[in-house]
Amino acid sequence: MDGENDKLICQICKKKYSSVSAKYRHLRDVHNEQPIAKQTVHIKCPICPQEEKVALESHDMLINHLQQIHSLSIKTSLFTFKNEEEFETWRALDNRNVDYVKRRDRKIICNTGVDVKFVETHVGHDDLLRSKHLTKDQQEMIASKLAAGVTKERILEDARTITGNKLERINVLKRADLAYIIRKFNIEKRRHDDDMVATTLKVKEWNSQGKNYVFLFKQIGETYPGLKAEDFALGFMNDDMERKLKQFKRIICIDGTHGTNSRHYDLTIVLVKDENKIGFPVAFLLSNRLDQTIQNIFFDALKSKIGEPVDAEYIMTDDDIKYYNAWCQAMVTERKPRRLLCTWHVIKNWNIQGRNKLKNVDNKKEMKNRMRKILKETDVSTFHKMKDEYFKHLEEGQENEFLKYLKNYYFQSEERIMMWAHCHRVNVGINTNMAIESLNKVLKYNKMRGNQNLRVEKLLDT
Repeated sequence: MDGENDKLICQICKKKYSSVSAKYRHLRDVHNEQPIAKQTVHIKCPICPQEEKVALESHDMLINHLQQIHSLSIKTSLFTFKNEEEFETWRALDNRNVDYVKRRDRKIICNTGVDVKFVETHVGHDDLLRSKHLTKDQQEMIASKLAAGVTKERILEDARTITGNKLERINVLKRADLAYIIRKFNIEKRRHDDDMVATTLKVKEWNSQGKNYVFLFKQIGETYPGLKAEDFALGFMNDDMERKLKQFKRIICIDGTHGTNSRHYDLTIVLVKDENKIGFPVAFLLSNRLDQTIQNIFFDALKSKIGEPVDAEYIMTDDDIKYYNAWCQAMVTERKPRRLLCTWHVIKNWNIQGRNKLKNVDNKKEMKNRMRKILKETDVSTFHKMKDEYFKHLEEGQENEFLKYLKNYYFQSEERIMMWAHCHRVNVGINTNMAIESLNKVLKYNKMRGNQNLRVEKLLDT
């Protein structure tokens, strides 16, 4: 039998336990044996020279060492409290360090009360307020605020208010304190230490409660048509989102974003404009891939969820055709939706290519203004006239590389021009998918506070 298993077996009755602490408890309670304490070497004298640090087995030995070797006077006090509540009230006074009391006091809790040996002398550090711990009541108060949804910033701001002209530990509250309380009280309600197991539990919770409905869930390691074993995909919507999609399906905006979770999964957002012309998200996909294959699967599952194809009139995306192709493949209707390119993405592409391909500095500055005017012109004949004049300007300036880029990617056909030129989308009612960009900002910077390391479970909660 190996040494690890020996540690879990009672040598008196040969009964095996799940942990060493359980075995020690058995020895005390059943055999009236006091287990030999494991030697601790992490307790070291705080004032011995670094090269002569003494390792001690217990805090009692540390106190004895400080008295005998360093001739320090260590003040200790003995207290007896009627119950646990009286003890908690006492240790909350004067910002007493809770862990210090617990660690050094030999606190004994029995039916008749609590006996405490309190070591009051501080050695090796100043009695600083910031080095003390929050009281139990303070921790519980902060935990209740966090659980109620009060922001960390508001809690920190409120903590700075000093009452009674006396600075207390809570007045120097830090973000590290909040992080500790979140872990201690499980504020984030982590369902499992393994993120993928926790995500599965979250999906079951959603679908059972009806808050959000996961209509596509492919776990890592599962077999799914068209996907690899290592792929992950989760698509969901709630009842309000489904109702909005069916009611306002004329214009569908689709876009993907990065940087929302620690696994670097991509988030695809499907959005409509509601009766107030406000962007409203109607479906989400979280996946390890952002290609057309996963979009095909996502939109097909979405169609199955709502029970019919979505008969959209326009599909607005960035300049990547995967979203449009996947939508048309899944949502087969009598009319094929017209593809629109987001103005913001088009201008962004022009600016990037202009910086790289234009040679003359003045031409680089002029390009932004002239191309925007061409794009936003609403009269067709004026549009073509402005385009011809600018192309002639580029040709005369020998800016052939940028001219070739425009002709090959944005002016190669009338069908292509109709995707982005405003003269071909008069009365459509939308020019950009900035509602999705706004939603991304709300998610990343308002809700996530710029934290890109959220677990998938926590991102879904958010």
